[in-house]
Amino acid sequence: MVREETSQSFEAYFWRDIELDGKTILDAGTGFGLTTSEIAKRIHQQKHKGKIISVDIDPEAFEDAQGLLQTQGLLKN
Repeated sequence: MVREETSQSFEAYFWRDIELDGKTILDAGTGFGLTTSEIAKRIHQQKHKGKIISVDIDPEAFEDAQGLLQTQGLLKN
């Protein structure tokens, strides 16, 4: 593996070649839902169709994740 020099932020570099349209994404260890929220936001912004499956060992974590997605208008994703 060769390190690529770039002026992009890590976030922009990480997401640049990720295709989310029509994909089912697994977010394992959802916690507060930050990653689920980020993926849902990108799917929504790009007007893609995709599905996110979020799992966590703590069932109470889903209340926090659902609340975050709801406040962002992304719960349907």
